[in-house]
This record gives sequence, structure tokens and C-alpha cells, in this order.
Amino acid sequence: MWGFQQPPPPAASDDPAVDADLCGKAAAVVSDPDIPGSLSALQSELAKIPIAEKAALAHAQGLKPEIFNDDHVLQFLWAEKFEAAPAAKRLVRYWSERFKLFGPDKFVLPLTLKGALKDDSLALSRGYVQLLADSDTAGRAVLYLDWSSHEPSIGYSQESMQRVFWYMAHVALENPKILETGVVLVIYPQEARLDQFDHSLWNTIADSCRYSLPISWRATHIVHPNRFFSIIHPVFMASLPQDVQDRVVVHSGTKMKVLANLLRYCLPWEKIPSEIGGCLDIVSNVLLSKLFAIDCADEPLS
Repeated sequence: MWGFQQPPPPAASDDPAVDADLCGKAAAVVSDPDIPGSLSALQSELAKIPIAEKAALAHAQGLKPEIFNDDHVLQFLWAEKFEAAPAAKRLVRYWSERFKLFGPDKFVLPLTLKGALKDDSLALSRGYVQLLADSDTAGRAVLYLDWSSHEPSIGYSQESMQRVFWYMAHVALENPKILETGVVLVIYPQEARLDQFDHSLWNTIADSCRYSLPISWRATHIVHPNRFFSIIHPVFMASLPQDVQDRVVVHSGTKMKVLANLLRYCLPWEKIPSEIGGCLDIVSNVLLSKLFAIDCADEPLS
């Protein structure tokens, strides 16, 4: 295939957890968790958090108590490998950030195109962040970010694009397996101008992935960096905590070399967009049709 043989596995990291996340190994997944015990432990940890810190959570529970079922809470336990204390903190941060991002009128609405995203169609149509049609070979969801698609000058806000990212993350979570396997980000900066690297937007996305959204952020792949990337790379990395920096891989060189490298990290050519050398064609109108179909399903996104 494509003139090269299956490459050897990438060199192991000194940290087994980093190695597992980068290479999609089973060690990154919690096996046979004690779900009833973990739910009980999370409730105990929530009780320890000061009332003022969980005001948004309490407000949401008062407005829409049906949202807070076991399935919702379990998302945060999976994201924190069933450690109750950090899962409780993530749940509180999630609702605080959701209130701030969507506002008091929309923060408990379903995260759908007709619900909480009803005013964000322009940002969504840019294709800045897209959930790829298929997971990688380790079963992880792949969120693809094309920095060249970011054009806030046409009339959308940074908050609108952040809401789109939240939406895509929740669409990924419609597949319950993603709770276990996690999410990989693939960033394509090659066609972007220097001004299209929005440091503030990236910071908010990174913080959401790391601290708020109920997802396990496994790895980030930067594919075909352009000549501007050497300028922004230190700023980009500085926005990430060390454990996330350890999970960032930059892929540069010829098309064949990049494809071979991505294959090592569970991203074969048939599962990645054509823009970065794969065979997956991303068409915005097809994407929007699929998302609209999800929105019309019986179970709305929470």
C-alpha cells in the first residue's frame, strides 16, 4: 500500500501512560470499573466542594434535573479513569464553563443545531473543527482541526467557535465506546496564515479538553506544519500542561514519510483527510447533513 511496508512501532516513551495514550494501547483504558461504587464515591466528593464553586451545576440541576442521570455522571468518571475526586471537579468545571459559554438562556438546552447551537451555524460552516467519519484503529474518535478555516472577520466570535468544538466533542460521545477509548486531535496548519493561529481560541479549547469536557484527550498530531509553525510552536506548547505536551507529535517531511508516521499512531491513510495525504474527502454539506440527522434522533445531545 502506497509503496511502503508496515512501519515498526514508535519508540516507547519513558512514561508508560504516555506511551499507551500515543499508541492506542489497552493500558490507557480502565477495565471492569466498579460503576455503582464509583458513582457513590463521586457524590461524596461533590458534597465536599464549596457551594459557591458548584453554583452553575446546582442551577442546571434545578432547571433540568433529568439531565443528571448515571449516564451523564459516568462520562466524567471515564474521563478521569474512575478517580472520584477529579471526576467531581471536572463535572463542576464543565457546568461552570457551559454556563459561561452558552449563557443562562441556552446552557441547559440540548447541544444540537436546533438547541444550544442555533446561533452558531456560521462558525460551524467554516469546517474549522470536524469529527472524522471513523475512529482510528485503536477505536478513538478523531477531531480534525484545519487552522486555515478560521476566519472570525466574517462575523462569528471566538465563543461561537468554542461552542462548535464542544458540539463536536459531544457528537463524538454519542458513541459510548469513546468514553473508554478517548479522543485524538489532528491539527493541519499547512495552509494557514500566521494570523489564523488564534492563541486565545486554542487556549480555551485546550483547557476544555484538559479540565472540563467529559473526554479522555489521548494525543495531538500536528501534520504538515508550515513555515510559520516554528514561530508559533513555542507559544502553542506553552499553552499546554506538561502531561499534554508529552502527547503532542509533529509530523513533517514528504507525504509518504508523514503517512508512515501517522500509521504508527493508529491513523492509516484511509482514516485521514485527503488534505494531509489520506483518502477521506471531507465535504462540508455532507457533514452538516449528518450532524442534522443526529440532531433529529430521538435522544438529543445532553
